[in-house]
Amino acid sequence: MKSFVLTLSIAIISCAHHNGGGDDEGGGDGGTTGGTDASGPTSDADTTFAIAPLAKVITTAPGSTPTVQYTATLGGTSVAPEWTIDKGELGNLDVSSGLFTTGGTIGGTAHVSATLGSATASTTLEIDLQQVENGDPGFPAGSAGAGGYGGVGGDGPAGSAGSDQINTLSGSATSDAAVHVLYPYDRTVWPRGLLAPMIAWDPATHTFDAVMIKLHSKHFDYTGTFGANAAKFLNLPIPSAVWNTLTYSNEGGGDDVAVSITFSDSVTKTAVGPYALTWHIAPGTLKGTVYYNSYGTSLVINSGQNDFDGKPFGAATLGIKPGATAPVVIAGSASTDNSGCRVCHTVSANGQTLITQHGNNYAASSVYDLQTDAESVVAGTANVWPALAPDGSWYMTTSGASVATGGDTTSRAYSGVGVLQSPQPTMAPAGLQATLPVFSPDGKHMSFNFWGSTSSGGDKKSLASLAYDATTQTFSAITTLFTPITGVVSWSSFLPTNDAVVFEDELVSGAGQFGYTWKTGQGQLYWVDLATQTAHTLDALNGVGSNGPYLPTYGAYHTGSADTKLNFEPTVNPVVSGGYAWVVFTSRRLYGNVATTSAYNSDPRSYDWRNVITPKKLWVAAIDLNAPPGTDPSHPAFYLPAQELYAGNARGVWTVDPCQADGTSCETGDECCGGYCREGSGGGGTVCTSQQPTCSMEYEACTSDSDCCGGSAAGIYCIDGHCAQETTIQ
Repeated sequence: MKSFVLTLSIAIISCAHHNGGGDDEGGGDGGTTGGTDASGPTSDADTTFAIAPLAKVITTAPGSTPTVQYTATLGGTSVAPEWTIDKGELGNLDVSSGLFTTGGTIGGTAHVSATLGSATASTTLEIDLQQVENGDPGFPAGSAGAGGYGGVGGDGPAGSAGSDQINTLSGSATSDAAVHVLYPYDRTVWPRGLLAPMIAWDPATHTFDAVMIKLHSKHFDYTGTFGANAAKFLNLPIPSAVWNTLTYSNEGGGDDVAVSITFSDSVTKTAVGPYALTWHIAPGTLKGTVYYNSYGTSLVINSGQNDFDGKPFGAATLGIKPGATAPVVIAGSASTDNSGCRVCHTVSANGQTLITQHGNNYAASSVYDLQTDAESVVAGTANVWPALAPDGSWYMTTSGASVATGGDTTSRAYSGVGVLQSPQPTMAPAGLQATLPVFSPDGKHMSFNFWGSTSSGGDKKSLASLAYDATTQTFSAITTLFTPITGVVSWSSFLPTNDAVVFEDELVSGAGQFGYTWKTGQGQLYWVDLATQTAHTLDALNGVGSNGPYLPTYGAYHTGSADTKLNFEPTVNPVVSGGYAWVVFTSRRLYGNVATTSAYNSDPRSYDWRNVITPKKLWVAAIDLNAPPGTDPSHPAFYLPAQELYAGNARGVWTVDPCQADGTSCETGDECCGGYCREGSGGGGTVCTSQQPTCSMEYEACTSDSDCCGGSAAGIYCIDGHCAQETTIQ
């Protein structure tokens, strides 16, 4: 069995085959034996092929590695079959001896199978992990770094609770309605591969000196006790190893995580709580890199930009790479003037090309090859926020609204290096002014704010779309998808299914400027179905539940109802993970008790940005695929880890990373230009290949559902050229 690891923190994906290769999946229900000898039946011989033990359950603690010896008989006589397991992340099954050794970090249920000639038998193996922990093994914490402790901020990990505190926490507890868990939210859908989140709370009038956190799911039970990590105990990150075990042990649908939080009051010596949350884990790993604007970044300094006290600050496009706890500079450089500024960016869906303005006067653009990091400067124009073709080979410019259009009075086509194309694509309507345009992942549609055209008008506020035929290079079939009652539509992004669009309704423009979030800007996110033009607010993402706003009210600047209208600039990851689409967006909402200042404190020229954490941050939410039009397919959002904590972060663009050539080491097929990631012929790990296998695993290339291992019968579909799960959690 080959297992391989992919991380935004840690991610494990397993191929269902025995050691050394192959791509047949194990199967069978628990307790099944069945099968016959390859030589066929005889008149009196017993040909029953059986394995033991059946339906084995191992209950153990993380870190321990108990073993199970599997045996097989044919007609009651011991035989030596070939053994396989379909979830190699649970441990190692020796292909010859049948000895299984628990991995010690992941719980779950697998199928163990034996094959002898044409005879097969299988059974289930369940591993349940239980852990009791006092204090975070990562305590004391080191330097917080640009992304804050653990990439999520707060006061960092905490040490152990004292015996008296544990006794208090373990006794009877009384809930206080004035105490609230500020973050994370109830009903959040989490992906695998994410850095561990911070839990933050409002203690009201209490002084807490310890906390007990319980996490319960089918295959992992955890109880952790912690002492205070600061003089005022307000937040605590979940230990990273615990988070990884929790998420990778989870089965997804039907395996809710029950969260219980109880506090110790140092004054009354009583337990306060418990406070309950329910979380869902999507059985998939987030893929790719997030590229975003940062104003006030400490990673770049441009002397032409001076803050509130006359000191220089920086502006750049940063990236959050897999596994990182802090961002890196993608586009931007230190300069003695503002020429190093690179912020207004767009990235192609294949992760190959990034376009951004060059300097602060919008007189030029920079085009980056993200595979080589090479920068090409396009002088004389600033093609800001164009619609990049999915492969990055060309783009359509934005025009109409005053959003740095670079002088194009109508939307026009340029090559990927910024050369005006001739002839231009056929455009119907003629003279189109498409503001903030964006292509669908398959390149067959473009959505935009319909600013205007010479032949069919435009109202400067509606969301519209055009069909695009790459063969004839023709835009046609303009359709108005949504006209807001209040405000204007600005930013939009297609779902990976290419049949729906997520977009922002800009309720209040930022100080009279279209497409911006600053000063007085207000916005909320919607989605619309292309076929029916039926739209609906993304209520759960925005912070609205069935009984109204669920976002917390805390401090002097944030109320739950106000924060629901502070959501902007959505982009959708082009790869489906764990049965969901994932949208990253800008929000000025409260982040726990870490970012609590005014929603509009984000311009370094107007506040103490080095010591005050702005709430202008990137958030992520899961979106159900193929939701009925007119319903809300979204789920409560979570803070995107690893973004720079003190900077104002916005306009996240989420794409896959540039593809790798055949023979390059890989974890999953979407990393490969050839489309597949399989065991190399000489062993030593999985490598990219263009050789088409019998069937495609998750994230590998496909053209139809039948190309995917298991196909639609197993809930695996071909979505935008990659096999993906489509089973969501209700």
